[in-house]
Amino acid sequence: MAASDLDDLNNFEVHFESSSVTFLNDDVGIDVFRTVIEDNIVTPRIEVQFFVGDANQPFAPRNGGGSPTTLDYRSFAGTFQARLITDNATGGADDHATYRSKMRTSLMRSGANWYGGGGSSSGLTGTASISSGTSTLTGVGTSFESELIAGDSITVGGTAFIVASITSDTVLTTASAAASTITGGALTKSASNLQYYDVKHLQPAACEYETDGDMNVSTLNYDLVWEIRDDAWP
Repeated sequence: MAASDLDDLNNFEVHFESSSVTFLNDDVGIDVFRTVIEDNIVTPRIEVQFFVGDANQPFAPRNGGGSPTTLDYRSFAGTFQARLITDNATGGADDHATYRSKMRTSLMRSGANWYGGGGSSSGLTGTASISSGTSTLTGVGTSFESELIAGDSITVGGTAFIVASITSDTVLTTASAAASTITGGALTKSASNLQYYDVKHLQPAACEYETDGDMNVSTLNYDLVWEIRDDAWP
């Protein structure tokens, strides 16, 4: 999906933070905020912040939009923080560890976070099979090379997988092995609510814990590598 203009495309922090608000709210079940917007903080809550890091070499053609041969930086490092706050005075202590665990699950590399899962699903061509304990998905009548890219979130017969790499229109590798054999399963692709960028690397960093009076605070930190999609250039 193309951005409305370059200003929209370059509004990296807003797009990443807005996307994380959506999936963390769904997965954890408590309010999530991009910034502190209340004089009286309502708890429990999650506060998120995205930091853009260095651009990665080399710069490259945009490969899309109105100026596809223009050279620009396409790949960047980044840091994401999700800060959980609970209040002992309102019974939040018992729930703090549970919320923190759900946040980690939502942000797992194999999860349906920025790799997909934030929008409506769409059907894919053909059917596919995968054997228990393996990560090779074999399609029949599929078009993997034109319909998918690495990092996409898909379901095969209702079971979720992340695409790790694509070999051909009928063979791809999933990020995790199948727990059971699926034969001739229907395929769907989950639409990501992160429209303009592909997350290539998501690694947990430090988790910082502190107390401030009745408040318990856990800050989860993540290192990212991400790039602008070809079809995002206006």
